[in-house]
Amino acid sequence: MKEGTITDLIILTKFAFMKCFICASNSSCKILEEFVGKSSSLNLVGTFSDTALMRNQLSKRNDIDLIFLDVETPD
Repeated sequence: MKEGTITDLIILTKFAFMKCFICASNSSCKILEEFVGKSSSLNLVGTFSDTALMRNQLSKRNDIDLIFLDVETPD
């Protein structure tokens, strides 16, 4: 079995724990919060029901790795 390099370790460490935002309606937000809560590799940093508020917070941070965005499209 090949041993991992220090680069492999850094990559695994970087992506082993991702900070995330959720931007969705209240009902979808609860479902996504539950999903994120069950994951050992996700850290929920903020939840939003308004994209403008999320965008404002996102512009102040550079550590968000993932955004769950619930988009409703017209029929």
